[in-house]
Amino acid sequence: MTLKIAAGLLAGIAATAAVAQAPQGGRDGVQTRAEVVQRVQSMFGRLDLNRDGVITRAELGQVSGQQAQSGARDAGARGPGMRGMGGRLFGMADGNGDGQVTLPEATGAALHRFDAADGNRDGVLSSAERQQARGQWGAGRR
Repeated sequence: MTLKIAAGLLAGIAATAAVAQAPQGGRDGVQTRAEVVQRVQSMFGRLDLNRDGVITRAELGQVSGQQAQSGARDAGARGPGMRGMGGRLFGMADGNGDGQVTLPEATGAALHRFDAADGNRDGVLSSAERQQARGQWGAGRR
């Protein structure tokens, strides 16, 4: 469960999940900017293991190691694991390149990606907009 949550945030922080995953809150296919911010804050809190206000690669490794020890399914079968997601996290959200991601950096990256996917600029992502973004970003990673 934690790996799923962590992967969701990492993608959210890296702004992929914030746009690409199914929305939270049960509002049939739509996701708002406020929901993205809430999701990033929640996930950031789970990944900032030492509560110092930054997520480091070491913390991501710890979460990944905890999942491996708890017998979690291999995330590689369902998509990128924690290490792959962590690389994207730092590549997209570490704005100043210091090897750490702060909550403002994470939130900014997620909202940047959200805004890029919000084709009609209404502050809400429809399932169609998320699907289109998934296709564009997925093709760019291959």
